[in-house]
Amino acid sequence: METVFAPSTNIKNRSKHHYYIIMPLVEALLMLTKKQHITFINCYIIGRERLLSNEEQSVRVLMRRFARFLDAETTEKLIQSFLNEKRLIKRIKCLQTYHCLGIKTLAGGELYERLREKREKTRERMKASLDLIIKNNKSIASTEQQNATISCTNTELQGQQAMCSTGKTKYSLTPLNITY
Repeated sequence: METVFAPSTNIKNRSKHHYYIIMPLVEALLMLTKKQHITFINCYIIGRERLLSNEEQSVRVLMRRFARFLDAETTEKLIQSFLNEKRLIKRIKCLQTYHCLGIKTLAGGELYERLREKREKTRERMKASLDLIIKNNKSIASTEQQNATISCTNTELQGQQAMCSTGKTKYSLTPLNITY
């Protein structure tokens, strides 16, 4: 009797034995996929969807409606041709932009893209540092406002109305007539 760790010495018998063990599993998997209307390509794609871009995922979700009527290969070809068409349209728009900017070569386009990315990164860093400065200034201003108090005395306020601020709440004080 063969064990998993000790393969048989006869290669022909081992390959037949392996075939007879695997074949019922493959047939069961095929029957399950036919019942569930799932194809091997779709199973592979569903497992791989995390690696796809958002655009590809949305196209695949859109095309799943048609997957019921077409076989797996035709559906995959349809999806790929649709994605290729989208990529070509994007590339044409990009090249038209280069042409409008006066860029005549592909090397010039690549240089423009690198410089544009560099400008965007610099702009993002500047915006992040500006946001940090604004946040720090707001926190400093709020702590100063909380610490600032105006002292009010009754003798200074006779016959007048004064506003005395403590923090964010303002109180209106009417002076008392104090006689000794």
